Amino acid sequence: MPEAGQLASVVDNGTQETVGLQPAPSSLKDSHVSPLLAPLPMKALSMMQPYAWLFANGVLTVDDRLWSTTHRGPLAIHASRGFHRAYYDWFQENSRQLLPPPSAFEHGGIVGVARLVDCLPRREGPALIRDELTLKRSHFGAPGHYGLVLEGAASAPFVAARGNVRLFEVPDALLALSANAGA
Repeated sequence: MPEAGQLASVVDNGTQETVGLQPAPSSLKDSHVSPLLAPLPMKALSMMQPYAWLFANGVLTVDDRLWSTTHRGPLAIHASRGFHRAYYDWFQENSRQLLPPPSAFEHGGIVGVARLVDCLPRREGPALIRDELTLKRSHFGAPGHYGLVLEGAASAPFVAARGNVRLFEVPDALLALSANAGA
């Protein structure tokens, strides 16, 4: 069971591992933790529904972006306020995976967690993507696109939060709320 400030993530063998970081002590002077060893805030990636649900549930594993990142490690999945109805309809017609009805999707907060394991330029992306649905939704053929490769995704209790168009830091208080809601 995750502790405050942590979220559970399912790893490849089906077991759970705890990801996320404990909040830093309120005063590093009063603790035995070196400021150099203090945990870094968890990063998050915002996306429209149904993408956020599909990534949080491990259905999709590569997200295409117009920017790259050097970040690797735990990543919160944030559902923005938008909904991509055309992709929802396409996915329903082309997949055996059942999706919730559009009204059931949560918006404007953290809905899951995963590990960001790679960021691939378009020339390397398609060869490494074995999931046909991910490949069809990606834009790797377009110049300047990158594939953010996620592993070990798991849904998490919804916690309202503002998103951002790039990676952004999740406040420790939000992680604690999410972990406590799942306890």
